[in-house]
Amino acid sequence: MGLSLEASTIKTKVLHLIASHKIGGAERLLIAFAQAVDLNRFDVVLGIFVRPDHENDLLWQEAKKLKIPLEPVVIRSAFDFNQLHDIYAIIKKHKPDVIHTHGYKTNILAFLFARLFNIKAVSTVHGWLHAERFVTRFLQRVNFLCLRRFDRVIAVSDAVKTGLEKCGIPADKITVIKNIPSFSSCDSTAGESVRDNLGIPPQVKVVGFIGRLEKVKGGAQFIQAALCALETRQDLFFIVIGEGSQKADLEEMVAKSGFGPHFHFSGFLSDPTKAFSALDLYVLSSLDEAFR
Repeated sequence: MGLSLEASTIKTKVLHLIASHKIGGAERLLIAFAQAVDLNRFDVVLGIFVRPDHENDLLWQEAKKLKIPLEPVVIRSAFDFNQLHDIYAIIKKHKPDVIHTHGYKTNILAFLFARLFNIKAVSTVHGWLHAERFVTRFLQRVNFLCLRRFDRVIAVSDAVKTGLEKCGIPADKITVIKNIPSFSSCDSTAGESVRDNLGIPPQVKVVGFIGRLEKVKGGAQFIQAALCALETRQDLFFIVIGEGSQKADLEEMVAKSGFGPHFHFSGFLSDPTKAFSALDLYVLSSLDEAFR
């Protein structure tokens, strides 16, 4: 018996949950997915964990540009129990068929709510929680215990899949969907425009760092290497693109070095394509990445 027209037009309702107010790899992937999803087949809602003044949160600002529903989960402190009420209200309002999580915190919470409401649970694992403190090591263990009971786990690389299997996630639950960034097109003069705007002479070689300014991304190592290079040659200019807790420290390192005119900190860029086109060399200084 064939499907009726009514049955064939029923869409799957998916609630994505992400606990972030900044923009990194996981956030960019989620935004890219939300832009590309077939809205004839899926009803998608983004549940974003935000600060009380969330209109200033970078991820929230980017997500507002999308033509899909947004729901805030307001966090006032690390253990704000009001977040449970917010998630409960979002699920009651949108009645999703699937909860799709991005990150250890949402994995743990989604596991509880998926069982409570009998909803399918899917997680995309973008990388690893860097467990330097007891509480993060504990949460990491709870995270893996929850993931073992998810309906499906998506790994962004073969290396992540291998790591998940070592942590007890059944191999038959893991699907690898590689995280390949997409870039908007730009004309051939974009790089020249960036150089002109920054006052960089055409004969200077431009080296760039693009990423979150956090310890794991190796921003300090990038600056240290740049300063060493400048000791031997002066025809170098360094662009640092991104925001994070280490930004002030990195700027101070540069200021104290005396090489300030050779650096530019641009802050966050929603579309770094033009900046890429201005580079002669891009440096990935991360101490850890999902594909390793």
